[in-house]
Amino acid sequence: MKKYMFVVLSLLFVMHACEVLEDPYEEGGEPFLNIEQPDVNISNEGGSKTVAFATNVSWTATPSDNWCQVSPVSGDRGNNTVTVTIDKNTNFDERNCTITIKADNIIKTVTVKQGKNLGLIVSQDRYELSNQETTIEVIVSANVSFEIMV
Repeated sequence: MKKYMFVVLSLLFVMHACEVLEDPYEEGGEPFLNIEQPDVNISNEGGSKTVAFATNVSWTATPSDNWCQVSPVSGDRGNNTVTVTIDKNTNFDERNCTITIKADNIIKTVTVKQGKNLGLIVSQDRYELSNQETTIEVIVSANVSFEIMV
């Protein structure tokens, strides 16, 4: 009797251990979309960053500006990543782009912030003066501190 009891308990243990775990990404449940990092910062030199998210439905990703690319642009359920690639910022202002990730009827965004290009622009690099002139006007555009030395 003890022998049969041991066999039955062993079988119950094996059956319990082999129980199929529920897949959180299985279709048919309430759709969800979880983004790990909703804000991304990239230097003015440009580059790429990865954004991770999870969903239980198919998804698409769309950037708001052409200087901001995303790859892949769509995928299936599960743990996913998209790579955001940003061109060099040649402007002298910080710029932002939004990546819209849509999964079924859920829409979430990732904000990409890129630093400004640091620079100093002088309207001319050469000035010719007559003997009578005592003043010249130099137009300077800058987003950095600078000194004038004569």
